[in-house]
Formats: sequence, structure tokens, C-alpha cells
Amino acid sequence: MKLSKVEVANFRIFKDISISLPDSNIIAFVGDNGCGKTSMLDAIYMDELNDVTYYFSDELPDMLYAVPKLSRSHLKFVCLAVKDILGVGDFDDLILEELSSSDRYLLTMAVNITCRLLSKYGSFANPLEGDGVVLIDEVERHLHPKRQLCIVDRLTSTFPNVQFIVTTNSPLILTNIPTESVFLIESSGEDVDIYNSPLAFGRDSNTILERIFDVYPRNKDVQESLCEVYRFIANGEIENAKDMIKELSTLIGCYDHELIRANAIIKRKSIIGK
Repeated sequence: MKLSKVEVANFRIFKDISISLPDSNIIAFVGDNGCGKTSMLDAIYMDELNDVTYYFSDELPDMLYAVPKLSRSHLKFVCLAVKDILGVGDFDDLILEELSSSDRYLLTMAVNITCRLLSKYGSFANPLEGDGVVLIDEVERHLHPKRQLCIVDRLTSTFPNVQFIVTTNSPLILTNIPTESVFLIESSGEDVDIYNSPLAFGRDSNTILERIFDVYPRNKDVQESLCEVYRFIANGEIENAKDMIKELSTLIGCYDHELIRANAIIKRKSIIGK
């Protein structure tokens, strides 16, 4: 079961929205704070026709939801899901009291999704292959960048027939999501637009930050100084450019890729005289 369309009418900032979703196990909504990302998940969850399996929002559920009710044969699927989502070798090595916020977050997610699948598909040979719709608000919360890079793959491989609909502000999440599955929400007053974002899949974090989130990935003063370097070069003020490159090198290091690029342009100009 996957949602193929989302229709929202007169719900918070959404007056009349209809979105066709691709046939994908992962859908992501992105946009500025306050644009309606969480409201979109709330609207999907509150529509009973969507039959949402699980909604993971700001309020953390009981980590061990329904675990005492599980048989030994079912408990093994919980252990399997936890191992796959956390990326640990042995479930027995986990000590709940010593888990980090990141581990607790992923453990909570793995346990609750698995228990809900077991309640519906407990008679299946592998209940983890049951279908469903899971909503996750800010999927990257608590996660180290390394885990942000792999969480999408771990969720969709552990629960291959579940459709995950998430919100995110992380370029490390978006680089692992197909372009057709990323929807950008933009709101201006009472007007709300939702459309497929520019290319994100496989892009580096800096490109995604600039093209989708509309922010520079650098310190503002450093970014302005780098722009000034290139203006000096374009205007033929090579010595001024060299002085600024030298100044920047003391701040960000001489091996910064933009400084290397600027020096290469200066060297090329000195060779060909242009």
C-alpha cells in the first residue's frame, strides 16, 4: 500500500492542495521553517483514508511499545530491525541506559514500526516485508552526519514495502532521495506552492544548500571575501586578488578548494596574458 496522491483542503495554511506522488518508498517534503512541512504530515495522518501505519513526530512514543506482548518468534523480527537500523552487529550488546540520543531515536523508530507491522502481518513468513505508510517529521533529528547519509537506505531496505513520507532540513538526507520524490513547499502569505525541487539526488551538500535551501554553506564574511577575490581577478586587479587570497589563507587554510581555484585562474592569466 502506497499513497499515490495527497489532497488537503482548508487545513491550516493549505487551502486546496493536490499532489501526485511517485511510486517510491521514500517521499520528502522540504522548505523553510513555518512553510507547512509538519502541517502536511499532520494532514496526511488525520485523513483516515490514508491508513497511516505510524507517525513519528516531536512527541516520542513509548520505546518498548507492545514488546511485552510479543511471542519469541515475533521478538526476533524486532531484534533484526533494530540491528539493521542501528547498524550494530549484535542486539545483545545494546545497553538501553547507555544509548546515545541518536541510538534511542533509531531504536524507538525500529521497535515501533516493527511492532505495528507485526500487529497486522504477524502471520507472514517475514512481517518486515509487510506494507504500510510511515510518517517521520525531521527524519535527521539527533543523527550524526554519517547516520544521516545512510538512514534512508537503512529504512527502505529493512522495511522494503513501507512508504516513508518524511520532512527534512538536511542535505545529507536529500542526496539519497530521488529527485521525483522531493517536494519543496513555499509559502507567501496565504499562497502555498508545492513542486518537485531542483536536482538533489547524488549532489554534494554545498550544492543542495545553495540550490534548494537558498543558503551559502560558508561563513558570510568569508563568502563575501571570496566573491571579492573573483571580482578583483575579473577586473584585472591581480595584486589585490593575491593580497586577499593571502589574507583568507590565514583564516581558512591555503588548501581550500576556492582558493586553489582562484590561484589557478591567476596562474593561467599570467601564462596566456588574459
